[in-house]
Amino acid sequence: MPDFEYLFTRNVSSNALVYLKGLLLCRRRNCQLMAEELQESNQQRLHHFITASKWGFKRVMDVVTLHFWQVLQRQGLAEDTCLVIDEAGNQKKGRHSAGV
Repeated sequence: MPDFEYLFTRNVSSNALVYLKGLLLCRRRNCQLMAEELQESNQQRLHHFITASKWGFKRVMDVVTLHFWQVLQRQGLAEDTCLVIDEAGNQKKGRHSAGV
């Protein structure tokens, strides 16, 4: 797996990794609950990461997309393969939440 730390400013990459782990592994996905469950960071650091830290999500997605494409090519799966990420399966609550 490539090193993605260069895409983030100093001291942000560790929180980026914890946040990603939380999104993938935690049942409830908010900063407080992810920090409690993972115990690798705290709520304030995760909240700062998603609200105030300086990093470009488009650049990160471009690098991840390129890496994914290279993996597909090495595995001989570049033809007729796609990756679909669909958040519609996430449970929604309330009358005003998107997707309810």
